[in-house]
Amino acid sequence: MSNMQYLGIFLVLWGISTLAVAALKPPALWNIAKIQSLVKSFGDKGTVIFMSVWGVVGLGAGVALLVTQGG
Repeated sequence: MSNMQYLGIFLVLWGISTLAVAALKPPALWNIAKIQSLVKSFGDKGTVIFMSVWGVVGLGAGVALLVTQGG
């Protein structure tokens, strides 16, 4: 496997986990300081949208890397 395939796998996993945190809002993760600072800046719904957008971007980039690298 090449480094780009590893990066693709990482981005897919990161995108899925980001989407899961945005959708499920588990208290152990949702209450950490960095996410709470986003909630203060964007509001609850805005934070969910922000995290969902970045999750989709990560997932799409990971899939694109895997497809182009033959993974």
